[in-house]
Amino acid sequence: MAFAGALRSARLVLTDSGGIQEEGPSLGKTVLVARERTERPTDDARNRIVGRSREGIRDALLSAWAEPAYAGPIPAPNPFGDGHAGRRIAELVLDTP
Repeated sequence: MAFAGALRSARLVLTDSGGIQEEGPSLGKTVLVARERTERPTDDARNRIVGRSREGIRDALLSAWAEPAYAGPIPAPNPFGDGHAGRRIAELVLDTP
């Protein structure tokens, strides 16, 4: 729970974790991905691949930090859904004879 709270209050996120690449956008956070490639969807609004070099990571952090859009939730649609799948599944299960 402590990590979820930290993620929720973060201005932006730097990670090489695949799971965080999904959790961050679900909370409206921009995720800078310290990898050369990823199996997750990437776009300029939610997940940005920044590579693994110190300079690339530094430049991406400075650039993202300077953008006012990253001071709050990102308005772009979440590529992983709208967060209501559990409710929809429960409704389908309960409505199935």
